[in-house]
Parts: sequence; C-alpha cells; structure tokens
Amino acid sequence: LLKALRHGQIDILFGALRLPLPSGDIVQEPIFTEPLSLIVRAGHPILSSPRFDAESLSRLDWVLPREGTPARDGFKAFFQSHAVAAPQRIIECSSLIALRALLTESDRIGLLSVEQVRYEIDAGFLKILPAPMPNTQRPIGVTVRRHWQPTGVQTDFIALLRQACQG
Repeated sequence: LLKALRHGQIDILFGALRLPLPSGDIVQEPIFTEPLSLIVRAGHPILSSPRFDAESLSRLDWVLPREGTPARDGFKAFFQSHAVAAPQRIIECSSLIALRALLTESDRIGLLSVEQVRYEIDAGFLKILPAPMPNTQRPIGVTVRRHWQPTGVQTDFIALLRQACQG
C-alpha cells in the first residue's frame, strides 16, 4: 500500500503508523493509540492455566507480524525485559484471513488488535488471553504524500476519521 500511495495510485492510508518513517516523501498523523492483545482459539489449553508469564508464553507457538513492525518489536522487548528467550516457533503472517485461520484451527497464539478479530471474539471462536503484553501499543493514523493536496471530500473524510476515533 505504501508503494501505491507514494506513486499516486491511492491518496490516503489509514492504519498502523511506521516508526521510523519509512520514506521522506510521506507524512503520518497519529489519531489514536491501539493496544495489542494475546489472542488464542476458544478451548486453547493455556486458557486453563492459572497464570501467564513470560516463561510459559515463550514455550508457545506464535503467529506474528513480520520483523521490523512495531508489534514485533514490542513482542521481542517483552521477552528481553523478562530475561527470557523469545519464542522460536513463529509463523510470520500479514494476511488477516490466514491469521484468523491459523489461530482458530491450531494452538498458536497471536499478538494483534482485538478489533482485527472482533467478529471471531464475539462469535466465541477466539478468546483474549488475560495476560498483559506491555509496550505493544501502536499508533494508528493517516499517511499521505508529503505535498499532497486533498480535495474537499478527502479533507472532510479525514476530519470524520479524527472525530470518530476521538469519540
């Protein structure tokens, strides 16, 4: 999407912001910060565990975003801060469809926004693990080309995004 934005094929990206800025010809506007959660399938064996700590989490199989993303950096920092070796059994996945399937059909654990799997949580297919994963908040906002001039409709759209996200 960033390539399409930079080449004028799309005008606005709304989603997780990248830090550091991936290119000097774009600007990012943070609108809100979103925490990430540990997500597992309903019936996952860890849900019956009395407590979750870095050591027990390190023994699990994971589905994670690729290296260099804010979520992955926070994931690694969590285990480093507890002096525990980070898990090695990881599937890197950027497809939400594949991620949902991997989580609902296996005993893997994922680190993602609850809103990305809201339907599956509400339907009872996935559960939020009640274990904190500090330092995995990520900024969500708008990314545009540096000298882009929005139309009136685009200006109104971005204003509505800001309004909806603040309320």
